[in-house]
Amino acid sequence: VLGGGARLTCVLHVNSLALETRAGTWNQNLADQTLDVPLQILGNEACESLQRNFTGAAVLVIRGECPFSTKTQNIAAAGAKAVIVYNNLYERPHFYPAAANGTAPSIPIFMVTREDGDRIKTERTSAGNLFLRVASTRCSLDRREVAPGAQNVSTDESGPSWEGAEKSCAEWGVDPSGTFLHSGYNHNFHWL
Repeated sequence: VLGGGARLTCVLHVNSLALETRAGTWNQNLADQTLDVPLQILGNEACESLQRNFTGAAVLVIRGECPFSTKTQNIAAAGAKAVIVYNNLYERPHFYPAAANGTAPSIPIFMVTREDGDRIKTERTSAGNLFLRVASTRCSLDRREVAPGAQNVSTDESGPSWEGAEKSCAEWGVDPSGTFLHSGYNHNFHWL
């Protein structure tokens, strides 16, 4: 929380939009950099290799169907510099995308809400080309910004929290092949 009561967070800028985000767990293992690149929207889940060329761009893709790391590896193979995953469920909080099985894709990933994903798609319709800017691919503390729409937020910490959120999480287990550790039916938080 900043002196005036505003909360600092990692922010993605897409044209005129400022969107709160969470960086993927593997971003910490990549070089920290400022991204200022074109943004393209992918119409599928990126669970298979892609036929499109995304060289030099960031890519917006919906969450679901396969692990974040699979999406990111497929999008990276198509030449992209970063991935923004937007949630496939409405009215859900942010979370940190994690890599399954210890895989570590070579490009950063960011998570936004379903509502913010829809705002990005609407921005493309009204503005044409999209451009992404993020001050730190690791969301470093020294480059965080005032949370969008939170300039006059109180310092009251009684708002939503992880502890108070309904998670619908299942116990951790191993898939039938024994190769993938998962936590069962977890649509609110975790791997997909």
